[in-house]
Amino acid sequence: MSQQTVPKAQPRPSNTKQGELPDEVGHILVKSLQLGAGAGACGTLFGATAGIIRATPTPFLFSLVTGFQWFGLSSVFYGTRKLAIQRYGPEHKVTPRQKVEASAIAGAVSVVPIGLLLRGPRSILPGVFVFSLLGAGGQYAANRWSASESPPSVEKTSWVNSRWSPMTKLSDEQYETLLEDKILKLDADIAVINDNIAVLKAQKEAQKATDNVAKQPSLRDDKR
Repeated sequence: MSQQTVPKAQPRPSNTKQGELPDEVGHILVKSLQLGAGAGACGTLFGATAGIIRATPTPFLFSLVTGFQWFGLSSVFYGTRKLAIQRYGPEHKVTPRQKVEASAIAGAVSVVPIGLLLRGPRSILPGVFVFSLLGAGGQYAANRWSASESPPSVEKTSWVNSRWSPMTKLSDEQYETLLEDKILKLDADIAVINDNIAVLKAQKEAQKATDNVAKQPSLRDDKR
């Protein structure tokens, strides 16, 4: 028997080429480097000023080391925090507690490369502990600040919702139901009024008929 050749399925081209980072990760990496560059420049200026004030023998080297520390801490912290928040879901749906957790993780991770390069392995554990607390504490304070700055909702501050108010705030569905009930009652009242009018008309017609019958004998007597 002859064997039939089965055509091989060609692999579908993917949007991300091999060896390339996804767009979201690449965007986070670029933003981290930009933020780190700004923080590193500020750290260099701060280190130069501090080196001159402290009268260090090599203020230029001191400023470079300080700028490198600021660059490493800020870039790694920002990138790690963004990646951690991305794992939780869209940023606008992340809860304040999840933001605190992400900032604590970012603080712990950010100190590892700088600690290994400049301080040695012994400084990693204390640095992880301290920077994780700093990250969590700073995020908690930011959450409290943003919550206090947000405008109060109308439902909580409206005097209509007060338990001492004689009026009650209705929703759209409740207001529609109330209007329907009032319309039904109004239709019933109109129907009763129409029935009364019909009864009065019938009584009036009956009265006219009775009067006409009573007048007919008198007309006959006059003719005689």
